Amino acid sequence: MPQEKEEIKNSKEPEMRVRVVEESQVESKPQIKENSSLSGGDNVSSYSNVKRFADGIPFWILLIAFLIGLTLGGGLVGGMFYFKTNVTSIPETLPTPSPTLTPALEEDIQPTPIPEEIDLTTYKIMVLNGTGKPGEAGAVQDLLTTSGFENIETDNAANFKNKATLVEVKENVSDQVIEKIKASLIKYDIEISSDYLDKENEFDIQITAGSSRV
Repeated sequence: MPQEKEEIKNSKEPEMRVRVVEESQVESKPQIKENSSLSGGDNVSSYSNVKRFADGIPFWILLIAFLIGLTLGGGLVGGMFYFKTNVTSIPETLPTPSPTLTPALEEDIQPTPIPEEIDLTTYKIMVLNGTGKPGEAGAVQDLLTTSGFENIETDNAANFKNKATLVEVKENVSDQVIEKIKASLIKYDIEISSDYLDKENEFDIQITAGSSRV
């Protein structure tokens, strides 16, 4: 009897050992699975952490954060559009063209008129001595001859009280001829008559000599 009990006891020990091993293996399996999930599933663990963090934030805070983000995003897009529109709409500054000088047409260019040479020899002149001083009419005649006049006669005036030298001409005598007479008799005080000589007069010009300043 004692031997049988001992054998029975010995026969049961392996079962208990097996059970202990099996139970220890079973208990350790979930731990290994959990550890393997932590080591190989970082993304899943991060998502779980974010989800747990989001679940802990009130809804109104999330809504405000969303609206702020939407406002900032809209402002950024609008600013970019405004900047792009203004930049493209600015007209390019073109250099101010310098004024071009239009060349004058040949028709518009009028040559400076050259005064025609006056033929003083065609004018017939009478010089009268109006001072009574002998040789005064001859002195005037000499001055006119030096200037180019040729057809000159001399005589005495009706009176000898002339101080200024009076010049009378016909209407057809030009101003250039009168200026020539004044330049020739520069030492005399010249007075040009406002009345013209009669057309029937023999002479084109009549000069009544007055007193000379020299």
